[in-house]
Amino acid sequence: MWFISFSAFPIEAERFAKFGGAEINCWIQIADEREALERAKNLVEDQGWRVETLNHCHLVFPSDYQPGSTGVEYFEQAMIDREVLVFHSWPNVAEDRGNAH
Repeated sequence: MWFISFSAFPIEAERFAKFGGAEINCWIQIADEREALERAKNLVEDQGWRVETLNHCHLVFPSDYQPGSTGVEYFEQAMIDREVLVFHSWPNVAEDRGNAH
Protein backbone atom coordinates (compact mmCIF):
# COMPACT_ATOMS: atom_id res chain seq x y z
CA MET A 1 0.00 0.00 0.00
CA TRP A 2 1.30 3.45 -0.91
CA PHE A 3 0.81 6.49 1.29
CA ILE A 4 0.90 9.64 -0.82
CA SER A 5 0.43 13.17 0.43
CA PHE A 6 -0.09 16.22 -1.79
CA SER A 7 -0.56 19.92 -1.22
CA ALA A 8 -3.28 21.10 -3.58
CA PHE A 9 -5.55 24.01 -4.39
CA PRO A 10 -9.12 24.02 -5.69
CA ILE A 11 -9.77 24.61 -9.37
CA GLU A 12 -13.56 24.72 -9.29
CA ALA A 13 -15.03 28.18 -8.64
CA GLU A 14 -17.29 27.06 -5.80
CA ARG A 15 -14.46 25.33 -3.94
CA PHE A 16 -12.02 28.14 -4.75
CA ALA A 17 -14.28 30.65 -3.01
CA LYS A 18 -14.45 28.49 0.11
CA PHE A 19 -11.04 26.78 0.37
CA GLY A 20 -7.54 28.20 0.13
CA GLY A 21 -5.95 24.80 -0.21
CA ALA A 22 -5.60 21.35 1.29
CA GLU A 23 -3.21 18.64 2.23
CA ILE A 24 -4.60 15.48 0.72
CA ASN A 25 -3.54 12.12 2.11
CA CYS A 26 -4.02 9.11 -0.14
CA TRP A 27 -3.77 5.40 0.54
CA ILE A 28 -3.48 3.60 -2.79
CA GLN A 29 -3.30 -0.17 -3.17
CA ILE A 30 -1.29 -0.53 -6.39
CA ALA A 31 2.05 -2.34 -6.61
CA ASP A 32 3.93 0.15 -8.81
CA GLU A 33 4.91 3.52 -7.29
CA ARG A 34 4.52 5.46 -10.56
CA GLU A 35 1.06 4.00 -11.16
CA ALA A 36 0.04 4.74 -7.56
CA LEU A 37 1.16 8.37 -7.91
CA GLU A 38 -0.71 8.77 -11.19
CA ARG A 39 -3.87 7.19 -9.75
CA ALA A 40 -3.76 9.39 -6.64
CA LYS A 41 -3.22 12.54 -8.72
CA ASN A 42 -6.11 11.64 -11.03
CA LEU A 43 -8.42 11.01 -8.06
CA VAL A 44 -7.51 14.39 -6.55
CA GLU A 45 -8.11 16.17 -9.86
CA ASP A 46 -11.43 14.34 -10.30
CA GLN A 47 -12.50 16.00 -7.03
CA GLY A 48 -11.80 19.47 -8.43
CA TRP A 49 -8.30 20.04 -7.01
CA ARG A 50 -4.93 20.66 -8.67
CA VAL A 51 -1.85 19.08 -7.15
CA GLU A 52 0.78 21.66 -6.31
CA THR A 53 3.37 19.66 -4.36
CA LEU A 54 4.13 16.03 -3.62
CA ASN A 55 4.88 15.94 0.12
CA HIS A 56 5.26 12.21 0.81
CA CYS A 57 5.25 8.97 -1.12
CA HIS A 58 6.22 5.73 0.59
CA LEU A 59 5.04 2.21 1.19
CA VAL A 60 3.05 1.58 4.35
CA PHE A 61 2.26 -1.67 6.12
CA PRO A 62 -0.17 -2.62 8.90
CA SER A 63 2.75 -2.64 11.37
CA ASP A 64 3.29 1.08 10.68
CA TYR A 65 0.10 1.94 12.56
CA GLN A 66 -0.76 1.77 16.23
CA PRO A 67 -4.06 0.01 16.99
CA GLY A 68 -6.88 2.55 17.07
CA SER A 69 -4.84 5.33 15.46
CA THR A 70 -6.46 7.59 12.88
CA GLY A 71 -4.31 6.34 10.02
CA VAL A 72 -5.10 2.69 10.61
CA GLU A 73 -8.77 3.19 9.74
CA TYR A 74 -7.85 4.73 6.37
CA PHE A 75 -5.30 1.98 5.70
CA GLU A 76 -7.89 -0.71 6.50
CA GLN A 77 -10.52 0.98 4.32
CA ALA A 78 -8.04 1.13 1.44
CA MET A 79 -7.48 -2.61 1.85
CA ILE A 80 -11.18 -2.98 1.00
CA ASP A 81 -11.72 -0.17 -1.54
CA ARG A 82 -8.14 -0.09 -2.94
CA GLU A 83 -8.00 3.71 -2.48
CA VAL A 84 -8.86 6.29 0.16
CA LEU A 85 -8.40 10.06 0.03
CA VAL A 86 -8.59 12.33 3.08
CA PHE A 87 -8.74 16.10 2.54
CA HIS A 88 -7.40 18.41 5.26
CA SER A 89 -8.47 21.79 3.92
CA TRP A 90 -8.09 25.34 5.16
CA PRO A 91 -10.28 28.34 4.42
CA ASN A 92 -9.69 30.86 1.70
CA VAL A 93 -7.92 33.74 3.44
CA ALA A 94 -9.57 36.34 1.20
CA GLU A 95 -12.97 35.03 2.25
CA ASP A 96 -11.98 35.27 5.93
CA ARG A 97 -10.75 38.86 5.53
CA GLY A 98 -14.06 39.80 3.98
CA ASN A 99 -15.84 38.67 7.12
CA ALA A 100 -13.46 40.46 9.52
CA HIS A 101 -14.50 43.72 11.18
